[in-house]
Amino acid sequence: MNSIKVIEGWILVKPEDEGEKRTASGIIIPEKVNEAIVKKAEVIQISADVPDLLRKENGRDAKMKYNVGDVVLFYGKTGIPIEDGKEKYMFLKYDGMLAIENKKGK
Repeated sequence: MNSIKVIEGWILVKPEDEGEKRTASGIIIPEKVNEAIVKKAEVIQISADVPDLLRKENGRDAKMKYNVGDVVLFYGKTGIPIEDGKEKYMFLKYDGMLAIENKKGK
């Protein structure tokens, strides 16, 4: 993903590999059904204009709530998927995050 530069209020994330989902009785849940749930992803890149957008919306002292390397939660149908070889990524709007997963020691 070194050849991609995210622009205009978007971020690039790498969704966690959820693998195959099964019910308790062993029925496989199709991937399309899983898209509607909250998912986790690592923030890979944030567009350079996001801090300015936050200041415009929230005042001059607004700070980024998440950074590159953070794990964020988002609604599964909001992202735009992209593949780079075997790796899967998603573009999300900077304000589309639901939460940041706490890391040990923070």
